[in-house]
Amino acid sequence: RYVLISKENGMINEQLSITSYMPNKCAVSAPDSSTLKEVITRAEETDSLVAIVHNHPSGNIEQSKEDELLTKSLEESLTNTSGESRFAGHIILDHGTFNLYTANKGWQAKIDWNHYGNDDQLVNKDFKLSDLRADDTTMLFNAAQKINDVNNWNDDFVPVMFSNAGNDVTGIKLYDKSFFDKSAAEIRSSFRSSGIEAGAIRAFPVITKALENKLSGSDMMLFEDKLKNLVMENAFTDAVLPDSTVVAKYDIKPGFDIYAGLNSKINNPDIKSTWKPHINTDLFPQTEQPKVDSCKNTKKKAAGIEW
Repeated sequence: RYVLISKENGMINEQLSITSYMPNKCAVSAPDSSTLKEVITRAEETDSLVAIVHNHPSGNIEQSKEDELLTKSLEESLTNTSGESRFAGHIILDHGTFNLYTANKGWQAKIDWNHYGNDDQLVNKDFKLSDLRADDTTMLFNAAQKINDVNNWNDDFVPVMFSNAGNDVTGIKLYDKSFFDKSAAEIRSSFRSSGIEAGAIRAFPVITKALENKLSGSDMMLFEDKLKNLVMENAFTDAVLPDSTVVAKYDIKPGFDIYAGLNSKINNPDIKSTWKPHINTDLFPQTEQPKVDSCKNTKKKAAGIEW
């Protein structure tokens, strides 16, 4: 989201939102795209500063390398050839906290924003996920062990761990064992919906001790084989077994991220603004067709817009 801030009183007067509906990527205009030119045009008309705001649904508000590259690119694009800048800063939001970049102070991470004094209803107070990670098979297995040690799960359900792009476990959701009788496509679709809530891109079902104790040896083998096939069909990334993981035990490739192949909104996001966007041709004599880059692809230098 771009927000336009009055230089006179510091109030936000206008905003333009770019929505991709993807929890692991944000869609932003490329430095030489029509959308950014429209924002600069409006900022010039209203004598405003421009800040960019996006959220990290995972809860980790620390800036990524992509965030840093994006910030540098936009700061350059919002500075004219005379050295005058309209770049106010970059804000990364989460529930009750934010991370702020300004040219003078750099990044100020993990600032407490709980001035309303309300509990965040999205925080699970009964189970802490902050120390759970899924970087590799070993850490995934260790995370599953902690789930087993801390919780007494109903033996009719399978807990599924969800992790973000940084491999932090950001959510756990229970699914009935019969859920895994569905097709790989149906399971992946359901996990995508849950992934949006958890800011996650990967899913890992866990066979708990309770479930292991309930199933007979033959039923356990059948369920394990079902999970293996689902991994191979990319329903989810991996599954944790009582003594290993599916990927490690059967020496197979991990399943794709649950959002693999769903980049249409990155390439064609929803764009809404509080003004009627247009480009000032005096500032930008050669206008271009809109194009959008993922924040994961902002390594190219800003286009050197002259205005």
